[in-house]
Amino acid sequence: MKKGLISISKSILILVIIMVFGFGFRPITEVENEPTKIFTCELKSVNVDSTTNDIQLRLANSNLEFYINRGAHNQLLIDVLDANLERPITITYVNREDLISSFSNARHVCKVQADDSVFYSEFKTEN
Repeated sequence: MKKGLISISKSILILVIIMVFGFGFRPITEVENEPTKIFTCELKSVNVDSTTNDIQLRLANSNLEFYINRGAHNQLLIDVLDANLERPITITYVNREDLISSFSNARHVCKVQADDSVFYSEFKTEN
């Protein structure tokens, strides 16, 4: 009887681990299907991560780190963002509650704009 309970407990534990990894580490594929949040603040710095080719954005008064996935391939975008340093910009980012976001301050940027000018957008309706 005890061996049967231990076997069932191990099976349940394995299923829980599979569910945690299956639902907790989902990649962002289409931003239209994701919850988003809008944040407006002054752009403090723009950096390129050479290992991932992500553009990293630092905003004033925010402890969050924003990144444009594989954005370093677009030099024009980097130049436009550099030209808007110390200016207020509006960032739309994926606001998903999952394991990665609960342990990290990094947020996936899906749209960057200043005033009425959209510099970057992953939304299909705006491209």
